[in-house]
Amino acid sequence: MTMTAYASGNDGHNSAYGDSSNASGAGSSNSAYGNTANASGTDSNGDGQASSNTATGDGANASGNDSANNAYGQDSNATGNVSANIAIGQNAFSSSNTSVNIAIGSSSNAAGTFSNNIAIGSVSDASGGTSSNIATGPGSNATGSLSQNVATGRSANASGSNSANVATGRSANASGTASTNIAEGFFATASGNNSANIASGTTASASGNMSANVATGFGASASGDNSDNVASGTSANASGVNSDNVATGNAANASGSGSANVASGLGANASGVNTHNTAVGASSVASGTDATALGYQANATGTSAVALGTGSIANGTNAAALGQGSNASGNAATALDSSNLADGDNTTVVGTNNSVTGDNSGAFGTGNTVNGDGSYAIGDPNVLNGNNSFVFGDNNNVNAANVAGNGDNIQVVGSNSNVAGTANSSGSSVFGTGATVDGTNAVAIGTSTTVSGNNGIAIGNGATTGANGIATGVSANAGGTNSTNAAYGNNANASGNDSFNTASGVDSKATGPNSSNTATGREANASGGFSFNTADGALANASGGSSSNTAIGREANASGGNSNNTATGNATNASGDSSYNTATGVGSNASGDISSNLASGHDANASGDTSNNVASGFLANASGTNSSNIASGNQAKAGGNNSNNIASGTVANAGGNTSRNIANGFDANASGNNSANTASGNQAKASGDNSNNIASGTNANASGTDSNNVATGSAANASGNLSHNVATGEDANASGALSGNIATGLLSNASGTASDNVAIGRDANASGGGSDNTATGLLANASGTGSLNVASGANANAGGDGSKNIATGGNSNASGNTSSNVATGELANASGATSSNVATGERANASGATSSNVATGDSANASGATSSNVATGELANASGAGSSNIAMGNQAIASGDGTTNMAIGQGATASGNSIAIGTGAGAVGPGDVAVGQGAQVLADNGSAYGAGAIVGAGHTNAAAFGAGATTTQANQQTFGTASNTYTMSGITSGASKTVQGAPSHLVTSNAGGDLAAHTFAELGLVTQGDISNFATQGDLNAVNARLNALSGRTDKALSGVAMAFAMAGVPELTPGERFALMGNWGTFEGENGLAMNAAMRLAKNVQLNGGVAWGLNENLAGGRVGVRVGW
Repeated sequence: MTMTAYASGNDGHNSAYGDSSNASGAGSSNSAYGNTANASGTDSNGDGQASSNTATGDGANASGNDSANNAYGQDSNATGNVSANIAIGQNAFSSSNTSVNIAIGSSSNAAGTFSNNIAIGSVSDASGGTSSNIATGPGSNATGSLSQNVATGRSANASGSNSANVATGRSANASGTASTNIAEGFFATASGNNSANIASGTTASASGNMSANVATGFGASASGDNSDNVASGTSANASGVNSDNVATGNAANASGSGSANVASGLGANASGVNTHNTAVGASSVASGTDATALGYQANATGTSAVALGTGSIANGTNAAALGQGSNASGNAATALDSSNLADGDNTTVVGTNNSVTGDNSGAFGTGNTVNGDGSYAIGDPNVLNGNNSFVFGDNNNVNAANVAGNGDNIQVVGSNSNVAGTANSSGSSVFGTGATVDGTNAVAIGTSTTVSGNNGIAIGNGATTGANGIATGVSANAGGTNSTNAAYGNNANASGNDSFNTASGVDSKATGPNSSNTATGREANASGGFSFNTADGALANASGGSSSNTAIGREANASGGNSNNTATGNATNASGDSSYNTATGVGSNASGDISSNLASGHDANASGDTSNNVASGFLANASGTNSSNIASGNQAKAGGNNSNNIASGTVANAGGNTSRNIANGFDANASGNNSANTASGNQAKASGDNSNNIASGTNANASGTDSNNVATGSAANASGNLSHNVATGEDANASGALSGNIATGLLSNASGTASDNVAIGRDANASGGGSDNTATGLLANASGTGSLNVASGANANAGGDGSKNIATGGNSNASGNTSSNVATGELANASGATSSNVATGERANASGATSSNVATGDSANASGATSSNVATGELANASGAGSSNIAMGNQAIASGDGTTNMAIGQGATASGNSIAIGTGAGAVGPGDVAVGQGAQVLADNGSAYGAGAIVGAGHTNAAAFGAGATTTQANQQTFGTASNTYTMSGITSGASKTVQGAPSHLVTSNAGGDLAAHTFAELGLVTQGDISNFATQGDLNAVNARLNALSGRTDKALSGVAMAFAMAGVPELTPGERFALMGNWGTFEGENGLAMNAAMRLAKNVQLNGGVAWGLNENLAGGRVGVRVGW
């Protein structure tokens, strides 16, 4: 029965279709389709128009004001004001105001205000305010406010406020507040607040707050707060708080807080807290800190351990096992390649099937076994049992019996060697194949070598040695009891008991008991008992008992008993018993018994018994019995018995028996029996029997029998029998028999028979038979027969037979036969036959025959024949024949023939047998005496004493005493001036004169007024009586005696000059010094003086200085003192 549908509403267009259906609402266009369907609402079209809710199906309900809700299906329900909710399906429910929620499916639910939630599937639920949640699938659930959660799949759940969680798959669950978790797969779970966890796979689980954990695979799990853990694979697990662990592979596990562990592979496990362990490979394990395991069942346990390869194990800090089945157990242990065992700290194994047990050890290769600390085996396969040992090669056995200590410190390089098979071989080294070593510290190098004793060395194929022996080379042999023999080279043989013999070279041989013979070179031979012979070179031979002979060079020979002969060079020979002969150079020969001959150079020869001859140079020859001759230079020759001759230079020759001649230079020649002549220089020649002549310089010649002549300089000549002449300088000549002449300087000449002349300077000449003349200076000349003349200075001349003239100074002249004249100074002249004139000073002149004149000072003049005049001072003049005039002082003049005048003082003049003493003093007549500055005597027999005292002209026999005293008439005695007083009672009385008698003394006074009486002779003055008596020969003799005394005073004056020179150096006080001493030496004209000067600081700017001097030649003393004030 059909019931009536009901459609109602004012101003509406409602429609109801079906039994008991209802469509109602004012101003609406509601439609109800189906039994009991209800579509109701006022103005429910959502835009201010009438509603247009639609309910289709039995019991369907679509209601809401201002809405366009649609309910399709039995008992479906779509409600809400201002909404467009859609419910499709039996009991589907879509509700909430201001929403567009959609529920599709039986009992599905989509609800939430201000939402666009979608639920598709039976019993699905998408709900939450202000959300866009989507649930797709039977029983799926997507809920949460302010969310965009998506649940896809039967019973899938995506929930959480402020989230965009996604659950895809049956019973998948993605939940969490403020999250974007994704769960994909059957019963997959992704949960956690503020997270982005992803679980992909059946029962996969990714959980943790504030995380981005990812679990991919059946039963995979990634968990931990604040983490980014990743688990990929069936039952894979990546867990840990604050971690970045990654587990990839079925049942893989990467776990630990604060870590970044990685496990990749079936059952791989990387675990640890605060680590970076990595396990890659099925059942691999990485545990500890920063460990890495790569490969099936690889296991890395320990800090920074690495296991790479199937079944590899790295157990220990920094351990590394790289290869299938490799095991590195120990800190820093390394096993590289398959099936290796590295058991020990710092142990390294590289290769296959190697086993190393011990610290700091290693094996490289296949099948090696190493037991011991610090040991290494390299090759296939080796056995090494010992500490600190090394094996390189194949099939080597070191201490195979594994006796403790027998295999320590052994080095083996090569294959098939057996070391320490029967004895302790610690410290030994083997390099080669098939070696057998039984001895400590042994060395075996080569194929099939054998060392059968401690410290033995065998190097070379088939080499054999015993204890302490060395054999190097194919079939080399080093044998002998209690020996340290060494053989180096193919078929080399070093043998002898109690020996240290050494053979080096193919077929070399070193033999002899109790010896240290050495043979080096092909077929070299060193032999002899109790010897130290050495042969070095192909076919070299060193032989002789109790010897130390040495042969170096091809076919070199050094032989002789009890000898130390040495031959160096191809085909050299050094031979002789009880000798020390040495031959060096191709074809050289050094021979002779009981000798020490030395030959050095191509074809050099040094020979002679009981000799020490030396030949050095091409074809050099040094020969002679009982000699020590030396020839040095190509074709040099030194010969002579019982000699010590030396020839040095190409073609040089030194010859002579019982001689010590020396020739040095090209074609130099030194010859003579019983001589010690020396020629040095190209083509120099020194010759003469029983001589010691020396020629030095190109073409120099020194010759003469029984002589000691010396010529030095190019073309210099020193010649003469029974002489010791010396010529020094180019073209210098010193010649003369029975002489000792010396010439020094270019073109200098010293010549004369039975002479000792000396010429020094260019073109200097010293000549004269039976003389000792000396010329020193350019063009200086000292000549004369039987003379001792001396010329010193450029162009100086000292000449005269039988003389001792001396000229010193440029252009000075001292000449005269049978003279002893002396000229000292530039252009000084001292001349005169049979004279002893002395001129000292520039242009000084002392001349006169048979005279003893003395001129001292620049331009001083003392001249006159048969005179003893003395002039001292610049321009001083003492002249006159037969005179003894004395002028002392600058420009002083004492002149007159046959007179004895004396002028002392600057500008003083004395003439006519007078005396003038004082500056400007003058005496002009016989018997006159003027003493005092400016004192003048102008009349005969007058006397003036005192400054300015005057005896006037014509005032004969007058005297003026005192300053300014002046006579006024003849025979007058004037004392002083009107201002003077005198107290001398009775001095002018006749009684006084009677008592006094003849006057013989002169009264003098010192500065203190002390009086004394001196003779005139003591003061160097002459009396009137002296002058009047000169006419007799006796008086002349007396005058000569006085002149000799004056000459002595001159010597003292020269000594004083030397003393003055010595005292010239005044020490200077530097800042900080208060006292200083200085010692000096001075010389002048052959006189010498010593002085000691001192200075002392009295105040800052005041210094006291002084000195004392001693004249060595004249035994004089003097001194000075001074003061210096500066400002």
